[in-house]
Amino acid sequence: MSAERSSTNTAAILLALLTFALFSLFTVFLRLTRQEISTVTVVWSRFSIGTIFLLTWCFYRKLPISVIPKLNKGPHLKQTLTGLIAFSCFAFSAPWLPISDFVALQFTIPLVLAVLSYFLLSEPIPMLRIVAIAFGMIGVVVVAQPSSQAGLLPVLVILFVCTMAAYRDIQLKRLTKTEPPELIAFYLFFANFILSSVILCLLSWWSGKPLLPFSAETLSSPRPLLLLIGLGVSSSSAQIMLGQTLKQLPANAIAPYAYTGLIWSMMFDYTIWGHSPDLAGVLGSFCIMADGFLAYLSLDQNRAEQFTEFVRSKRQLKRNR
Repeated sequence: MSAERSSTNTAAILLALLTFALFSLFTVFLRLTRQEISTVTVVWSRFSIGTIFLLTWCFYRKLPISVIPKLNKGPHLKQTLTGLIAFSCFAFSAPWLPISDFVALQFTIPLVLAVLSYFLLSEPIPMLRIVAIAFGMIGVVVVAQPSSQAGLLPVLVILFVCTMAAYRDIQLKRLTKTEPPELIAFYLFFANFILSSVILCLLSWWSGKPLLPFSAETLSSPRPLLLLIGLGVSSSSAQIMLGQTLKQLPANAIAPYAYTGLIWSMMFDYTIWGHSPDLAGVLGSFCIMADGFLAYLSLDQNRAEQFTEFVRSKRQLKRNR
């Protein structure tokens, strides 16, 4: 691996780590807001505040915005629809699954993303990267310790959600070839803002009373409003970073780094709520760190080919015996 290529890969990996740190921070804000604020307010605020933040950022970057044509464009529409389907199905399945099963199933997204990138983007998957993804998944299972007590329907729904989420990221990868990640994120959030506003109006009509996104519970003190701002800004920033990462790396190359989100979550959990990780958490974290190191090595084509050849020779030797 040349020095220039190594430097580029290192910068892209750091960007991927920052991306999943932001997604973990978004989860923290989501957990805090749901303890104090209604679901309707949280959903609407995430997309409205995120849209305002992204619109401001696009104007600052002097990026051209043409909302109607972009929203009718195939990949944008597919990304929006799959994102909405995934969000709706997550909401359906979450109450029916133990948290450990929910976390373990959610982290099958990198596996699905790697498979879809091979078939839809024609991205080769080196053997070393497959091993890296497997290490990451083992780490998630060790940390989450799924109970296998969930019913079949919620599990199937979550697996369907993961497929939709991975397909959404495939569309994002395609869009990064022609458009800035900031614009892609803006179109995604703007479309969801419109939809969440329509849903808010329909719920108001159904209940017979107006449902205000910013009610007395939100404006009673600065804390709820600050949490909602953090929710919108962290999620929209993470979406921009994800686009930047996919622009620099193959989709299946960032898949192993998605597992680092679990380590960030444990760090936030300890810092904010004082929950110390147990032995399983520590062992799982080591597996995830090994996953990241192997994923970095897989970016070197020579190393990846040498590892593949090593595995093939071992298989051939076993067959000859």
